[in-house]
Amino acid sequence: LRLLTLISCGTRGLADAVFGPRKTSEQNLARILAARGSLGPGMLLLADRNFCGYPVIAPLAATGADLLIRAKAGMVLPVLEALPDGSAATVLPDPVASQRRYHRNRRRRRRGSTLPPDTATLEGIPVRLIEADITATPGHGPPRTEHYRLITTILDPDQAPASQIAALYAQRWESETSYRELKTFLRGPGRVLRSRDPAGIEQETWALLCACQLIHATRASAARTAALDPDRISYTVTLRALRRTITTTPATPRHATHAEILSQLLPPRRSRSCTRAPHTTTARRRHARTPDGHITYQITITPPRTPTGPAP
Repeated sequence: LRLLTLISCGTRGLADAVFGPRKTSEQNLARILAARGSLGPGMLLLADRNFCGYPVIAPLAATGADLLIRAKAGMVLPVLEALPDGSAATVLPDPVASQRRYHRNRRRRRRGSTLPPDTATLEGIPVRLIEADITATPGHGPPRTEHYRLITTILDPDQAPASQIAALYAQRWESETSYRELKTFLRGPGRVLRSRDPAGIEQETWALLCACQLIHATRASAARTAALDPDRISYTVTLRALRRTITTTPATPRHATHAEILSQLLPPRRSRSCTRAPHTTTARRRHARTPDGHITYQITITPPRTPTGPAP
């Protein structure tokens, strides 16, 4: 099955989840999630470039939540105004309006009209465009630079400067850790769902999600009692402590469970990185997982690389 979750970057707690057959697209699942009512004003949603299209962003933005999404390199985003922080005001065009203008201009050319083509700003969602070069310098090895294009519905650069937006986007990778916890630590590596019918698979998936949420809630509760960042609380230690709590008669008190969890804290999160190798062999991919050691980052906001003015 294909699973899409809405998680908290701080605690990795599950706010909502949708899933369907493997052939279901993530974009359709995102639209279902937007209609659930889990998103609302005061929230900031981070998403990768698989969700940067207008058909997905429109229902997400309609919930009232602010969005921060990575844009694809080939997206045409007209620069309407350069902003003081290095970002730019732009618009995510409505594809229906784009098609309508395209056919209107084509009819003009066929008729031999002397009128110039319509190049007015298209209808769509107003967003800010932030482009940045992020350079990662490891303790050993050459530095790596990657270009990022980000769009956000936070239009005021004073409220969210471009440099802060670029640094904040790294928090989206907490979702990858969350999926690893759910698929590897909780379910077990290499294991598949036991059910063989749709109703049973749905029930088993919700059971796994509920168990995962229980673990995250316990992690957050233990971190709160010790005034710690939840990143210091180990997911696997919490999982083992809860298993012992449930299987022990009489049940272990909550304070004893918290004490066991807090006795095995993780070290403060280190600034490190692994080189991405998406198109290679399994052996090279495993070798690439070796951390590069201590790493420093430099974010350079660059002028938008799209042409100035409305899109043709």
